Amino acid sequence: MRPNASLRVYILNWNSGALGATCLDAVLRSTGVRPDPIVIDNASTDGSRARLAEMVGTERVIALGENRGYAGGMNVALEDLRRSGLEYGLLLTQDVIPEPDALARLVDAMCADPGAGVVGPVIVYRERPERILGAGGIIDRRTVRAPCLRTVQRARPYPVDWLDGCCLLVRSAAAQAAGGFDEAYFMYYEETDFCHRVRRRGWSAVLAPDALVHHDKSAVPSRAYYFYMTRNRYRFWQKNFGIGTPRVTLSVAEETARVFASWMRSLLVPSRWPERTERYQRLRGQARGAIAGTAAHLRGRYGPMQGRADG
Repeated sequence: MRPNASLRVYILNWNSGALGATCLDAVLRSTGVRPDPIVIDNASTDGSRARLAEMVGTERVIALGENRGYAGGMNVALEDLRRSGLEYGLLLTQDVIPEPDALARLVDAMCADPGAGVVGPVIVYRERPERILGAGGIIDRRTVRAPCLRTVQRARPYPVDWLDGCCLLVRSAAAQAAGGFDEAYFMYYEETDFCHRVRRRGWSAVLAPDALVHHDKSAVPSRAYYFYMTRNRYRFWQKNFGIGTPRVTLSVAEETARVFASWMRSLLVPSRWPERTERYQRLRGQARGAIAGTAAHLRGRYGPMQGRADG
C-alpha cells in the first residue's frame, strides 16, 4: 500500500447518539491511510446526523428518506463506490471503533492478495477487549449454522467463509459481481449471504488477524436481533443451499434447547447464580425470536420487521 493512501470510508448511521461521533473520530485518527469519510444516514431522528455533518461537512452526508437497514444503506455505499471508480472502500457501522492502524492493515491485506474480494478484522468487545467477538465465520451445512469464530488461526491473513459486516473492506469489482447486499434481509445474515456470493464468483473472504476493531455490544441482544437472526436464517439456507424450512426449524430448535440448557445450569450450579437473570433474558429472547421469526418466514414477510424501525 502506498503510505498514507486515501481510503473511502462509509459509516452507516441510524440514531447513533454519541456512538457515531466516536466511531467517526476514531476513523479520522487512523494512521497509515488518509480517511475519506462519507456518512450514510438511515433517516435518523435523534440529531446524530447533524452532529456527524458538523464533523465532516453536509456534502459528505448521504441522507436517506427512510430506514433501509444495513443492507439497503450499504448498497447506497456500494453504488457510490462504483460511481467513484475506486478499487475498494470500507464499510463501517456506527458502533465500532477501529484501532489507529486497523484500516491500513486491512488495505495491506487486500493489496497483498489480488483475489481478495472482502477483507475483515478481528473484532473484540469494546467493554472487554481481551475477548474476541468474531474472527470471521464458517458456513456449516451439516448443522445448518453459520457461527462466527472466536479464535485467530494464524498470524498472516487467511481465508474464511464470511466476515462480520460491522467492518468490511470491499473490492468494488467483487461487490458488483455479487450484486451487492440482499435487501430482503434488512439486517443480520446479509453479510454472510454477501460473502458467500462473493466467494461463489471466484473471490475470497480474508481475515486480517493484525487488524483490530472494538465493537459496542450490550449484554443481552435486542428483541430485533433474535427476530432477524431467526427469520433471515431461513432465507440464507434456502436461497443458497436449497435447505428447506423443516431442516432449518430443527436447527433453530436445537439452538434454543442449548440456550435453555445453559439457563438451567445457571440455576443448578451455585457459582453461576449471578448469571441467572441474563441467561433467562437470553432464553426468552431466543424463544420469542424463534417463534416470531419462523412465523414471518412462513408468511413470506421479509424486509424490516413490522411494527418496529430497528436499523
